[in-house]
Amino acid sequence: MKEKRILNNIVELADFLWKREQLFSKKEKWFQFWVSIDTIKDTNEAIEFYKSLDDFNAFNGGYLYLYGLLQSLFLQQDAIKYLSKSLLGIEIKINKNNNYDLFKIRELRNSSIGHPTNRNNGISFHFISRPTVNKKGFTMINEYKILSKHDGFNEVEILSIIDIQDKLIHSILKDIKNKLEDEIEEHKEKFKGKLLSDFFSETIFNSFVILKSYQIYHNRYLFEYKYLSKSFLRIKQELETRYGNLEYYEDLKQIIYTIDSLFERIDRILNNEIKDELGFRLIIENLESYFYKLQEIAVETDKEFQLKPQSRK
Repeated sequence: MKEKRILNNIVELADFLWKREQLFSKKEKWFQFWVSIDTIKDTNEAIEFYKSLDDFNAFNGGYLYLYGLLQSLFLQQDAIKYLSKSLLGIEIKINKNNNYDLFKIRELRNSSIGHPTNRNNGISFHFISRPTVNKKGFTMINEYKILSKHDGFNEVEILSIIDIQDKLIHSILKDIKNKLEDEIEEHKEKFKGKLLSDFFSETIFNSFVILKSYQIYHNRYLFEYKYLSKSFLRIKQELETRYGNLEYYEDLKQIIYTIDSLFERIDRILNNEIKDELGFRLIIENLESYFYKLQEIAVETDKEFQLKPQSRK
């Protein structure tokens, strides 16, 4: 199934932390995204199963198969619309003026199995001719309140309709993927040439050496401590600028929380709020180890923010 690869690409792109934060910060978008992905996959399964069926008629499951197939096509269109809306803020229009071939499939579903007994508030009435039911299609009888050129019947070629929708859905999914890629690359472009790992200079880790060497209230100690504290705030701000709310990056959130807590404890010792000079060196060593962990994340972030050649396959 060619849609499967594109759907997997879209899911991978949506997992880019900056995009994931956008989705997860508004739960309705997050739920709409995943339900849309699942519905596209589920309806594909239903459609593929229909294609694998042996021929049938009205008396051995034909109506059930046709009802299910037409409803699956309809649901799949809805899922594509809301996948685009949740990811890009763009709701795909399916009407007489936009995506007309998909619109015709919706109209067929509505007339044949959706509202055949009272179409458009009694303007028209439709039914599937029982003797014509088979895997390839059926004949639909149409009656209108006011005499219309559409009165009579029309032949519905189901297998042809499946092929039409498959091609159009594939094209729309490809367009969603490309737009999502462009959006993410545009965000990365803001940080071109600005490596987060550059903030972790030798000076930062030399500061830890000095902190472990000087007495706690020495002027040089206080100078290096302030430098470390300001460096951490700058790094945290840079991460938030790249990713948004760090709440949804569990590993990073834990590291930031721990470093914040260690700085808070040092501040309280320096302000004589608590007495813990004996354990002070251990606090500094712990702080240093978490700075190394933060550096590792900075290196990974730089890799993730590398601009990639556009893929339009």
